[in-house]
Amino acid sequence: MAKTLTNPAQRAIKKLQRRGKNSASVKLASLTVNRLLERPLEELAEPEEVSRRILALLEGLSESDELEALVLDRLERAVARLEEEEGTLGDWLSEEATEQLLDTLGRPYSMDQDLTLRLLDHEAMRNLVRRVLRETLSNFVKKLRPGMPESRILSGIGRRAGRLTRKPREKLGGMGDGMLGAVGGEVERQAERKVGEFVDQAVGGVLRRIAEHVCDPAHEEQFARMRAAAGRVGLGIPSETAAQEIAKADLPAMASFLAVHIQGLASHERLGPWIEEIVADEVTDVTLGEFLEQRGILEPWSDWVRDFLAEQTRDLARTDEFEEWFTVLLA
Repeated sequence: MAKTLTNPAQRAIKKLQRRGKNSASVKLASLTVNRLLERPLEELAEPEEVSRRILALLEGLSESDELEALVLDRLERAVARLEEEEGTLGDWLSEEATEQLLDTLGRPYSMDQDLTLRLLDHEAMRNLVRRVLRETLSNFVKKLRPGMPESRILSGIGRRAGRLTRKPREKLGGMGDGMLGAVGGEVERQAERKVGEFVDQAVGGVLRRIAEHVCDPAHEEQFARMRAAAGRVGLGIPSETAAQEIAKADLPAMASFLAVHIQGLASHERLGPWIEEIVADEVTDVTLGEFLEQRGILEPWSDWVRDFLAEQTRDLARTDEFEEWFTVLLA
């Protein structure tokens, strides 16, 4: 501390640097928080001003040459942290939050059928349905082949030929088997071709039937239970496994995707009015304290802001800049 400071100034700065429940920094932070809680919310969150500041932030991000690198860095850090965490994804949520999530997932409802069909009608889904149908029908045809009429006819011809020529049955009886193999192979090839034609025509119908089934109100309860079960599975995934799966998604490509959408969002002409509408809907004729109390977060918010401001005050009181400012103030 500089020698030029008076004793009262030195004592004041030392008090601001101290920690403790009743320290000067905590009392100053408490005064600030209490004043904030008493102010009308509309003074602190004027919709147009909030919208302007958010837009400025997004525009600044979107114009940065380092945006994609910044997004990628944040993604990699998040994945690395997740990989180091013990436990499951569900451990990140409170018991109450977990119950609310599963309750929401388990509520019965029917999706719009046209929307569902548009989501399903994709090359990946069409290929999946085509493969399942083709393999199922082809296997069915192969199982029917030994019982086809031509199998019995050709086998009979072989046995009769053996009796007429008085040749050992095993020699000429095999003639029917050979003929059966040749004809049967051709039948199988034709069946495969027919199966392929049928499957190609049936894929669209199968997707429509899936959409109908998924969106049928009669099946709401089943799919509600399935969503809840999927939620429980997801919450039970080990954090390390989740991180490994996320990493498979190609983080650089994901970062590029997010960066492009941040840029697009920042330039969207409706973003400003939309933010204003959201803020205006939330800003009512209440104080900040009343607003936070209505949402059940008054105490944790106040404690966090008070602790944050107190720490910043102590840190500031240790700097040369604060000493110079204090010197001028007391001059």
